[in-house]
Amino acid sequence: MGEALAQGHAEQEGSSNVGPLPVQVVLVDDYPLARQALPALLADNGIVVSATAASPGDAEELLDRHNPAVALVGVSFADQVEEITRPLSQAAQSPPMLLRTDERELSGIGRSVPDGVQGAVSRRTPLEDLARAIRTVAAGGTWFETREERSHHGERRTTMLSKRERRVLVELARGSTTDEVADTLHLTTHTVRSHIRNILRKLGAKSRAHAVAIACSEGVIDLSV
Repeated sequence: MGEALAQGHAEQEGSSNVGPLPVQVVLVDDYPLARQALPALLADNGIVVSATAASPGDAEELLDRHNPAVALVGVSFADQVEEITRPLSQAAQSPPMLLRTDERELSGIGRSVPDGVQGAVSRRTPLEDLARAIRTVAAGGTWFETREERSHHGERRTTMLSKRERRVLVELARGSTTDEVADTLHLTTHTVRSHIRNILRKLGAKSRAHAVAIACSEGVIDLSV
């Protein structure tokens, strides 16, 4: 475990006020599906997404209005970090920022961290670890994940899905109905329903939306779809 990550854990454990209490977050991400899926997923882990924004410009007013403990910011490339975070760091109410990015960009972010950025995680980081990272940053700690640490994360639920089931899940993420999925994949509606039942069972999901959210959190579905 890296020094920065260990510091984050120490900060988290030393704060008795953060653990059981909900942590308020503003989510800034240009991927529509991320803004749709993450709030419900994080709510199950005691993280309250009070508002979402597609861009830093849209987020400035939301930060001032909601005064969140953390800004959870999606970035696609390491070289965009300063450009994306600068407007947020200049807001009247500027919380510490936790970045979510592609796994291959983590090392680039770690080399140069703009003011206000207190952590970075992969978009594939398991939900429980993401919630812990948010709580750590909210408590004043840091949480910078590395690719090496990513390789030690546990097995993802989506690895149990077949190729066809993943394809059905992608169509559900696009908002397709059962009939539309059947038409797109050239299947019968009965077969599609069977795939969906299997998907819910394998993922332990309560609904189609929950299954999509799980797949998003594990990086199986491209959030830009």
